[in-house]
Amino acid sequence: MPVFQPSQFSADYLDNTAQFDLGLSYLFERGQKRQHRLQAAKDVTAVTRSQVTDNERSLSFNVASLFINVRTRRINSGAGNQDLKTFQETVNISEERYKAGDTGEDDLLKMKLQLLQFQMDASAAQLSRVQALSDLRQLLGYESVGPDYDVTGSFDYQAVKGNLDDFQAKALANRTGLAGVPVGNQRRE
Repeated sequence: MPVFQPSQFSADYLDNTAQFDLGLSYLFERGQKRQHRLQAAKDVTAVTRSQVTDNERSLSFNVASLFINVRTRRINSGAGNQDLKTFQETVNISEERYKAGDTGEDDLLKMKLQLLQFQMDASAAQLSRVQALSDLRQLLGYESVGPDYDVTGSFDYQAVKGNLDDFQAKALANRTGLAGVPVGNQRRE
């Protein structure tokens, strides 16, 4: 076809120069290629499902870990603030003793220096808690959680009932790709 010279495209060109081919083909597959392709597609689908399940499990674990991290840091922050408040009272007493002439200025300055360390520890604990909340919000999704959210919960001990065989069977059943396989047929590593 004269693409770059359209002026040469005419009926004479089609009669003398152009060639046309008409074909019909059908693929005869041998060696069970179709069945192998179907099985490969099913295997890829199974792998993808397992990856999605594993990603869900990992995300759940990470969210739970960050939740515990936030709760722990909240408790530490509260304890640090309580320590700071208690030590502030000690410094106030030391100032009164200094004013009364009971202690020297160097002792008061040492107490104030220690107070500064308590303040820095309390600030670091608060910052650590804010960072943990930010990390948790990132996993949960910024749109799903407001910027001023907080977590609640307790760390009360709850006894788990069962025996070793029950726990092993449950762990094996929850492993990716092994759900639905009888426990006796699973390979132990």
